[in-house]
Amino acid sequence: MKSVKKAAYKLFAFNYRLGCVFTKAGKYNIFLVETNDASETGNIGAVRNYLMKTGDYNFTCFSANFREKVEKGEPKALMGMFFALPFKMAKCSVIFMDNGFLPLAYCKVRKGTKVVQLWHGTGSLKRFGQDVNRDDLAEAEKAIGANIDMVTVNAKCQINQYASAFGVDRSKVVVTGLPRTDALISMAKLPKDKLCKKISELKSRIGESCGFDLSGKSLILYAPTFRDSEVDAPKLHLDVNKIIELLPENVIILVRLHPFVYRAYKESGIFNDRIINVSDYGSLNDLLAASDMLITDYSSVFFDYSVFDRPTYFFADDLAEFSERGRGFYMDYSEVPGEIFSDEGKLASSINRDLIGHEPQELKTKRQQFVKKYYHYLDGKSAERVVQATEGVVNAKQRI
Repeated sequence: MKSVKKAAYKLFAFNYRLGCVFTKAGKYNIFLVETNDASETGNIGAVRNYLMKTGDYNFTCFSANFREKVEKGEPKALMGMFFALPFKMAKCSVIFMDNGFLPLAYCKVRKGTKVVQLWHGTGSLKRFGQDVNRDDLAEAEKAIGANIDMVTVNAKCQINQYASAFGVDRSKVVVTGLPRTDALISMAKLPKDKLCKKISELKSRIGESCGFDLSGKSLILYAPTFRDSEVDAPKLHLDVNKIIELLPENVIILVRLHPFVYRAYKESGIFNDRIINVSDYGSLNDLLAASDMLITDYSSVFFDYSVFDRPTYFFADDLAEFSERGRGFYMDYSEVPGEIFSDEGKLASSINRDLIGHEPQELKTKRQQFVKKYYHYLDGKSAERVVQATEGVVNAKQRI
């Protein structure tokens, strides 16, 4: 299977090179790798929306849905992937990515094209990319890194991490802020009355999508990460049924699972009118904005949620094992902006305390200090800065 994939990627690269020979890269042609977050407020969506306001751009998108069709071997998708797509990419002046794109490992991107890695996390607690991957995947990522012109990050303290993870020189890592945070920051800055109205609208939208009335409910978003060691047997480390029994009747837990974990639990019977599955809901930003609290473990989702200055809890019952045998961390786990738990009862006690407004001041201060460290910009204009920085890369290298 690996040899088949390599051959397919080499075919893509061959046709891309042909496209470079017979076509020119147009300034207003943009190639998008949007395989992590297809919402309008994701990194790719926010950049695309900004570009659409500033010029008449043509977009070619490699999406998660298209990738799935290719992986299933659908003839039309295969033809599009390995024959039409490389020629379209050859005509593009910029390639924006929110994830990896393995065909790039076999391509030498033409001089008239910039490759910008936006990634899909506002920050990363877990080590990733070149810092953890080995063998063929590591070699492929190294080759992709050779094509990358710019990696965007949210804060100066992340430059070395991302340079290492993507295998690029730190001079290519630029602090622009993450476009995916623009909508969150804009909402967080709304006057209280307008924010309450917006949250009410989001609750109605989310409720309609999952068939429940969420008006007047307190929402807790549970968004755990995927553990590499559990790929064959995914599991939930938090007993959501146990904890919901310890919380008031008006509290709802929204469960947002990684696709690998969701497939294992979709038909498990754990979901009900107080434990609601939102794994298929399109916009993570909507869920974050509408939730009064967040429970996670090692996911980077807390970086985004922190702009709302709301209680965040970290349920890490396997912290020692994950630290020793997992990917490892870029930061000391004790630095996370919230309390750390391994027991549902103690977690429920803290949630009940915070529901009545008795959250300790030291936790609020810790959260605010976290935002100061990991957000260089809080103006909601990161998409604009990304585009401007991309243009700066072009001008500096005199490629167009």
